[in-house]
Amino acid sequence: LGIGTTSPTNLLSVESTGQFAGINIKSASANGVSYIDFGDADDSNAGGINYDNSTDTLKLRSGDANRVFINSSGNVGIGTNSPASILEIAKSDQTNGATLSITNSFDGTGWDSGDTVGTINFRVDDGSTTEKIRGQIKVFDDSSSSTTYPAYNAMSFSTGNLNTLNERLRIDSSGNVGIGVTSAAASDAKLTLENGFNDCSFYLGGGGDYNYIRSIRNANNDHDLAIGKNYSGSSDTEYLRLANGGNLGIGTTSPSSKLHVSGSG
Repeated sequence: LGIGTTSPTNLLSVESTGQFAGINIKSASANGVSYIDFGDADDSNAGGINYDNSTDTLKLRSGDANRVFINSSGNVGIGTNSPASILEIAKSDQTNGATLSITNSFDGTGWDSGDTVGTINFRVDDGSTTEKIRGQIKVFDDSSSSTTYPAYNAMSFSTGNLNTLNERLRIDSSGNVGIGVTSAAASDAKLTLENGFNDCSFYLGGGGDYNYIRSIRNANNDHDLAIGKNYSGSSDTEYLRLANGGNLGIGTTSPSSKLHVSGSG
C-alpha cells in the first residue's frame, strides 16, 4: 500500500512531497493509549511503542515487557517506570546489581601508553567559560607499547578550576594512588601526595579535631617533615620537626642537632 507514492517499497509506504512526512496515531480518550505493536506468528505484540495519555509517558517494549520509559518531565528510565533523574537505570538483582557499560569498540593492535579506553565528562553549556568540561573520569593505558589490547590501565579524576581542567587524583595500573601527582614517588608508594614545591599536608581525625603530617618547603627549597595538631579550627600547632638534613626537633621548628628538644614539661 502506498500513500503519496505510486511505487510502495513495503507493505505500507508513506511519502510526502514536502519537508515532513508523518503518521498521527490519536486516541479518542484523554486517558487512552496510542500504540504500535511488533510481532510474529508466535507473538503478535512481543515489542512495541506505547504512549499513555493519562500519564504522558512513552514506553518502549521488547520481549513482552516494557523496558524504557520517558515520562512527562523528559526523564528516561531503563528498568524503572518512575525515573527520578534525567537518566535512571534500575535492575532487581542482588547478586550482580545494575550495570552501566562504556565500551571502546576498537578491535585492533598498537595500544600505547596514553591511549584512552573511555571517558565520562561533566559539562556545562555556558559561554562565559572556555573550559566547558568541569569534571572528568578517564580510563587509559599508562604503560603499554604496541600491545594487542590496553594491558595497563589507569584511572584519573579531574575537576575544573576557572578555565582549566586539572587532574586531581590518579590510580595507576599498579594500584598506586597519586593526589596532585601523575606518577608515584616510588614503585612501592601506594599513596603519593604532591603540591608542587609548596607545603603538602595530610590530616587525620574528625569532629574538628585533627592531627596532621606535613611536608614543609624550607628556605633551601628542601622539604622538612612536621607532625602537629589542629583542634576545632584553631591554628595548627607543630610538635615535631624532622629537618631535611636529618635533625629531629621536639618543640622547635629548626633543630640544630640530631635531637633538639625545646621547652619544658
